[in-house]
Amino acid sequence: MLGGGHPWRLVGRLAKPSRVAYASRNHGTEEMAAEITGTLRNAGFEVDLRAAADVLTIERYGAVIVGSAVYMFQWESP
Repeated sequence: MLGGGHPWRLVGRLAKPSRVAYASRNHGTEEMAAEITGTLRNAGFEVDLRAAADVLTIERYGAVIVGSAVYMFQWESP
């Protein structure tokens, strides 16, 4: 996990907004991304949710979570 550090060492990165991005053909991954976003928001974090195809930059984010379905051993394209 990012250099083998304890997960709580990453909390400082979440002081900045976080981005959850997803690629989803049949909305399953989109629904999971929305659940992750909701859980983080309920825990007090500022989180943006976007389709991966709509993400132009991640510069302002302290953490980025990317999710995709896998079809025939290939990531879903954004």
